[in-house]
Amino acid sequence: MLWEDPLSFKQERFLDSDVDFRGQDFELLPFGAGRRMCPGLPLGIKQVQLIVATYLIHSFEWLLPNDEDPLLLDMNEKFGITLQKDQHLLLIPKQKMIIELYPSSIADTSMNVTPLSPEGSNLFFPLVVLSLISFIFIKRLSSQRSPLPPGPYAWPIVGNLFQVGKVLLHVRLASLAKVHGPLMSIRLGQRLLVIASSPAAAAEVLKTHDRTLSGRYVSHPLRVKGSKLHNLALALYDESDDGWRSVRAIYRRELFSAKAIESQVELREKKVRELMHFLISKEGETIKIREIVYTAAFNMLSNMLFSMDFEDFEGKGIGEGMRQYQTKYIQTAAVPQLSDLFPILGTWDYQGMYSKLMPIFYQICAAWSDIVKERRKTNMDVSRRRDFLDALIEKGFIDEQINPLLQ
Repeated sequence: MLWEDPLSFKQERFLDSDVDFRGQDFELLPFGAGRRMCPGLPLGIKQVQLIVATYLIHSFEWLLPNDEDPLLLDMNEKFGITLQKDQHLLLIPKQKMIIELYPSSIADTSMNVTPLSPEGSNLFFPLVVLSLISFIFIKRLSSQRSPLPPGPYAWPIVGNLFQVGKVLLHVRLASLAKVHGPLMSIRLGQRLLVIASSPAAAAEVLKTHDRTLSGRYVSHPLRVKGSKLHNLALALYDESDDGWRSVRAIYRRELFSAKAIESQVELREKKVRELMHFLISKEGETIKIREIVYTAAFNMLSNMLFSMDFEDFEGKGIGEGMRQYQTKYIQTAAVPQLSDLFPILGTWDYQGMYSKLMPIFYQICAAWSDIVKERRKTNMDVSRRRDFLDALIEKGFIDEQINPLLQ
């Protein structure tokens, strides 16, 4: 393992650490690494420094409700799109210094995805039935296969589904890596996955062979051509092709370039001042710190996207409910699909995922469809600061293309 006792919460392990969180050492990858590294890394660093380090830590003393002992704080985690605390962190702010805006030079959604498991899963019975139908399709001549990394024995049809679905996925994969090594292969249904779990193995995947291995799997509902959801693949792209590079170039040039980030210094400071004033008004009250920080960061980004706040700290505004819609959408889309695990079922939407996603998709699009329409009417207004939406309209993007890029 890279760290001693990696499953325990020990934030002090990073105090004297020289681990590069930008992903260059392939040890800590909060923004990814390699060809698919998040282009928003520079902006993310600025936001964390300004919101967390400069203000939340230095301007407030944080107390736990009911005089709870910090050593007894529940740090159990839950599996999802990101790994986070199972229970929201509730804190009471207490101002400890007069807040003034520091120079800029020193300057999130709970998405719970239930791991696949046989207990209580509506996929279990179809998998059993499928085993009787699909057995003939898994026969392969061993001489025709390329050598694969070692891994646990994969059962016919289901592969290793039931071996990885009973505990937190990262914990299970770590235990399997101890047995099979830092580069191992597993099968989820008929899908082959190769897991890299050491810095050296990650470097091989994300650096040495990044051109070949940088593609991302796009779930079946998003891959159906002609569907309303298909345009979301514009923002995902399963391969690092010319289309992906053109979209990424727009993000990097219009949102995340050094010039764009520097031009937004006053905006970020303004949003943090609003955050501080809200926390002062809530002094002595219990708050969910994740939601408050998320709102501040979200409004920073929404002003870069289309020059307006999406919601206030009470959850009101043009984007009211957007967080819940986005969370619900990703939770729904992340549910394992039979068609993803068994490509032979690619035309069969057994779980009705498309019909579940469409209402949520329309709710999300409705939040900014009026903004896009109004902007098209006033796009020549030179008195207003240019933003990301302006750039997309200038480049000829239609509404169906703009929606996924804003999501």
